[in-house]
Amino acid sequence: MGTGLCECGCGNKTGVSKKSNPKTRAVIGGHFRFVKGHHRRKNDGHSKSERDKKYAKSYRDKNKEKIKKDQVRYSLWSLYRITPEDRDKIDAFQKEHPTYSSLLGKRLGTDHCHKTGLIRGRLDWRINRAYGMIEKAFPKNTAEVLRALAVYHEQPPAVIALRAKKYGLIGQAKYKKKMVYGPPVAKGKKAA
Repeated sequence: MGTGLCECGCGNKTGVSKKSNPKTRAVIGGHFRFVKGHHRRKNDGHSKSERDKKYAKSYRDKNKEKIKKDQVRYSLWSLYRITPEDRDKIDAFQKEHPTYSSLLGKRLGTDHCHKTGLIRGRLDWRINRAYGMIEKAFPKNTAEVLRALAVYHEQPPAVIALRAKKYGLIGQAKYKKKMVYGPPVAKGKKAA
């Protein structure tokens, strides 16, 4: 049965037990031995969790860069089995190569094959996302579809079939308050 003061040494008053509990040695109407969160080890009057939170916050504030590097290293290793040094080598190679450099943007993602796990390189996150969608939709002929898409972009079949350029709605094809049609107009020039 408790004395009414926390036995950890903080001096705080303990509550009164409403029921008996043999694990905590609580008796109905008797005082608890410890304030909730305190324990046998002497402490500074704060619960262990409060001390841990204060320490963790001060550690995070002092070591932001180290924590960020560790998180990046952990993510790269756990997801792709590469190190930040490997990632930097891939980035440097792609920046020097004229074809691959056009696939890089401000925010890069690591591209990998979803079937085999093969790391293919680094791409702008939007390109990586679109590439993943194409790869998922056309798993057997992804490369063929991508090559056809490049040709489609450079030589639109509608222009070839109609033997003329036809212009529709500018922007996304959806109903808007102001529907604007026709070829894009350069700044300073009026539409014909």
